[in-house]
Amino acid sequence: KIPIIFHRNTQCSSKKIKYINWHENIEILRITQGEGSVVCGKKLLDVAADDLFVINANTVHAIISGSFLQYDCMIIDRSFAFNKLLFQSCIQDSSLLLLFDRICDVITLQKPPLLLDVNAALLPFLCMLYHKYAKTIPEEMTAQKKSDPIQAALLFIKENLSKHLTLESISAAAGISKYHFARKFRNITGFSPME
Repeated sequence: KIPIIFHRNTQCSSKKIKYINWHENIEILRITQGEGSVVCGKKLLDVAADDLFVINANTVHAIISGSFLQYDCMIIDRSFAFNKLLFQSCIQDSSLLLLFDRICDVITLQKPPLLLDVNAALLPFLCMLYHKYAKTIPEEMTAQKKSDPIQAALLFIKENLSKHLTLESISAAAGISKYHFARKFRNITGFSPME
């Protein structure tokens, strides 16, 4: 009933990617303790305490901790946020951190959180994020992101986990040859498709 998903996470010494994800929503991480890295598409970016990290919509991503990493994760529903924008990834802005923490307080202290209170906390955060850290996505990039074969494969895998999956069926869902797909999948995710 509220336009965000919120959860707190802790990871301990996992230098290997454990979970690769993507979705059509913007995801924002607020690093509370420790340090680690975020894999965003083909980039590996370091994060530490008091960083905000924006994972743009339709971006394949994963989180890796060096020794210890604690963070709050907020996924904003795409119908509530901006569709044709890209945001700067790693943000160090104490004003934006305070607004993010306000949203966390509303969600964690109210049981259940009231939609009006969540929206009242979320809107100032999104406005500042938009005005200070957004840029327009070129139209050709929007079409390219929607047709990304790795995203199509990840969605297919997610929807068919209970079935027997083969390299042929996954690459067919991605719309490319199995040999090209296997190479591209390993380059982006660090795993073979069967792993």
